[in-house]
Amino acid sequence: TERLDWRTFFSHIQRETAAASMEVEKAEAKAQGKAQGESAVLHHTPKAYALGLVFGAAAAEVVIDGKKHVAVAQLRKDYPAERGGLEVNDILLDINGRGIRSKQDYIEAIDGTSRSLEIKILRNNEILVKKIDLY
Repeated sequence: TERLDWRTFFSHIQRETAAASMEVEKAEAKAQGKAQGESAVLHHTPKAYALGLVFGAAAAEVVIDGKKHVAVAQLRKDYPAERGGLEVNDILLDINGRGIRSKQDYIEAIDGTSRSLEIKILRNNEILVKKIDLY
């Protein structure tokens, strides 16, 4: 019998739960007649979903100094983003030094990291750095 340490087990359960939640949200969006682009999480991967950020459809992108960035529309309760101090309307500037200009940049940045994230945000005209562990 193979033994898993608690971190590996928790990580596995969190990914499975995130994947199941994404499927439920896809089904709900479809039942409500929403187009693919209108759902907040249809294109998230399980790892990106596990952080707990939710973006609005078109309104999520904001332009600052001629550069597009992504704003947080919602936070999932008790997920790492909320526990790490992110708030609704925070504007993501970069994750682990990688500039975030779109939802796709966000997904790629999260998927390209291990466990620890350093997220630079703009909140109320102030740049803040939040350190968040995914698991």
